[in-house]
Amino acid sequence: MPYQGESPERQAQRRGVQSADATTVLTGVGVGSEEAAATEYDRATMAETFDFPRDLVDAQLELSSVRSELSALYKRLPWSVEPASGWAHAKEGGRYFESKRPDSPGWTDEEKQQVNDLRARQMELVTSIYVHDFWASCSDPVTARSALKHVTEAGAAPTRDG
Repeated sequence: MPYQGESPERQAQRRGVQSADATTVLTGVGVGSEEAAATEYDRATMAETFDFPRDLVDAQLELSSVRSELSALYKRLPWSVEPASGWAHAKEGGRYFESKRPDSPGWTDEEKQQVNDLRARQMELVTSIYVHDFWASCSDPVTARSALKHVTEAGAAPTRDG
């Protein structure tokens, strides 16, 4: 998040961007879109690609899928796991904002099981990624981990050197 009154050039410098046109990188001016600006930022901050093993890429892709499924499931489920009464609070009596929730029927046993299964699979995948042998042979595991999170279905890390 930019500091108040901070120039785009200073923002880029703080983020580690070594680009002659920091304004383009951060604001997208002259680039065409925010997505293009993000791509420029990626290129400026990460200069190498990594040759990830197929099993590591597969685990990362499945982890992304499981996280998406879990997020979608949470959005569909009632706000409370157990049955609970709803509420409506007005902005008074020391409250800073209004809030309200409908009554929650709670989650069914099947819904609880779905969540538990997805969370268990997520933990298995995170563990397998974390302890993978690839990290021991990697010269820059932090940057590699960031790159792995952006691997596409094609199995290759995004090109970041131009």
